[in-house]
Amino acid sequence: NHAAQRMFARNASGLDPSRIEDLLMPDPASSHIENPSIGWAFAHTDQTSYGQELLGKAVDGTTFPVRFIVRPISTRDEGLFAAVVRDLTEQKRMEFLTREADLRRTKQLAMMAQLATGVAHEIRNPLTPMLLLVQKHSEDAKPGSALAEDLQLVEEEIRRMERSLERFLEFARPGKSREIEFEAGECIDRSCQLVDVRARRQAVSIEHQADSGLPVFLLADPDQVQQVLLNVLLNALDCMPQGGQVRIAKQVDQAAGHLEIRISNTGPLLPPHMINCRFEPFFTTKDTGLGLGLAVSQQIMKQQGGDLVAQNLADGACFLISIPLANFKSAMQTGPEWPE
Repeated sequence: NHAAQRMFARNASGLDPSRIEDLLMPDPASSHIENPSIGWAFAHTDQTSYGQELLGKAVDGTTFPVRFIVRPISTRDEGLFAAVVRDLTEQKRMEFLTREADLRRTKQLAMMAQLATGVAHEIRNPLTPMLLLVQKHSEDAKPGSALAEDLQLVEEEIRRMERSLERFLEFARPGKSREIEFEAGECIDRSCQLVDVRARRQAVSIEHQADSGLPVFLLADPDQVQQVLLNVLLNALDCMPQGGQVRIAKQVDQAAGHLEIRISNTGPLLPPHMINCRFEPFFTTKDTGLGLGLAVSQQIMKQQGGDLVAQNLADGACFLISIPLANFKSAMQTGPEWPE
């Protein structure tokens, strides 16, 4: 047909339709068949699969990746079938770019781990005696005095340094994860309770969409999932210092066997060119941020078999958390639709 003529840069006239080897050849990287033919293709193509990956040959001799699918045609005559060829050039290009990006990120995290180990040795050890000295002198200071207030400030800053360093070290020694079954709604409720005080102080309302139907059980590490939920919620609060709304909705993805948790807010939109950068280590738009929270969170979700991605909605930013279901058959439910 015309599409095939464009794909192979050939004219249909003069081509023998029984000579498939004039258009297709095995991919040396994935096949050991030396002489493809109509009979070979039909015999070696599983009719329930996606077919065979081969190389298409253009008229100038150049090759390009294709997927070749054979289907029998119901007819009184025997030996009739239809062949469908799909050009995979763009798909392969995107797969290559994805592998390159994953490789760069792996190298980057490896460098971070090495750096974090050195930082831990040089900085973390002195923090403990510094904190002990400050606490000792705080006991002797008169309550309410300027000295007591200064010592309290120093202690708070030391603890802040410890927290920042701990997040940094998560790249070097990520905590061991455990896979147990837990109910999604309870984990989300606990996370909301932990940020409730700060949310009320900022006049931010948190709306957790009520469950419909059976509870949804997940198979992951509940502590690490809660860490991710807290990080996303705190980032949402950071974006709305003058008040706003956080919405939490859940939906079961039956095809993927995952639960999708969408946390959206009415804060500013994410700049389109910065959406993916949000998960790069050390990328931050905060004056005092390390740029590690979202990077660690995405790494945790990938280790759990899920994912964490960002997107924009009409009225604010949104983070989508994907977590594997514990028992896919028992959790077969569509769940609520995303609110408009």
